[in-house]
Parts: sequence; C-alpha cells; structure tokens
Amino acid sequence: MKDRLFRLFMWGCALIFVVGIGSNLAVVIWIFHLLDLRNMERQANYAQILSTPLTTEVTTSLCQRGLIPASLGSCLLPDFQIHVEDVGTIFRENIQTGKTSYQEVTDMFGEFTRYCEEKNDSRSEFRCDYDISGRGQHVLVYFDNTTEVVRSVRITGCGGGS
Repeated sequence: MKDRLFRLFMWGCALIFVVGIGSNLAVVIWIFHLLDLRNMERQANYAQILSTPLTTEVTTSLCQRGLIPASLGSCLLPDFQIHVEDVGTIFRENIQTGKTSYQEVTDMFGEFTRYCEEKNDSRSEFRCDYDISGRGQHVLVYFDNTTEVVRSVRITGCGGGS
C-alpha cells in the first residue's frame, strides 16, 4: 500500500512538473512572440523613415552647393527628391577620410550641425554631429585633434549606430 501511494505521489509530482514546465514554456514562447512582433514593427517604422523625402529646402540647399552625388540622380529633374536613406551617401561621397579638413566639412554641412565637441588637448580627436534629415539619421564626423582632418564618418540610425 505504501509503495502504491509512493508511486501515485511520484506520478502526481511528475505531472505537476510537466504541466508547470509546459505553462512556463508557453509563457516564454508568448514573450518571444511579442518581442518578435515589436521588432517587426520597429523595422517597418525604420523603413518608413528611411524612405521619407528630405524637405525641399534641404534638397535645394544641397543641390545649389553641388553636394548631391550623381548616383542619387540629377537636381535638374523637376520631381527630384533625396530620401533619409541617402544621407550617408551624401556624406561619404563628399568627405574623404584622411584628407578633408574640419573647415571644409563646416563649409559643406555646417548649417546641419547639431553639436561639435570642443577641442581638448587630452584627447586625440573631437567629433561633430550633423543632422540633414531632421529624422534621427545623424552623421558623426570624427576629426584629428591636432590636424583637424577627418578620421572617420559614422552614420547612425534611428535606434542605433552603424
């Protein structure tokens, strides 16, 4: 009799354990599903932002100064547009790492400066943050602190960097 009760007890514990794992597994699967839905929504929103055209004023300003690479089209077309996703191309085509100076970058993109770090003798570089799109697609340009020549150009996304 004790052996039978012990077996029933063990089967009951095993059943509770399996049901407990099953329900926890279902919760974990549900959480991953919600995270996946959130990620898909974020990607769709980001794609929508990237395909947004820049304002006419910004496009005109960049065209008048000859900063639009031929790969993006011709400013002479009546319905010419630049999109947020083109910002990186504009900077990369106009700035040469190791050659372009801080003053040249300022002449080209100064009106879009959000912030520039002050030069500091204790650091080897300083950076400036530019925002052409007004939609979170920032361009970080790092300059050598001594020569004021561009060290690197980094394009950041809406939710991170690249």
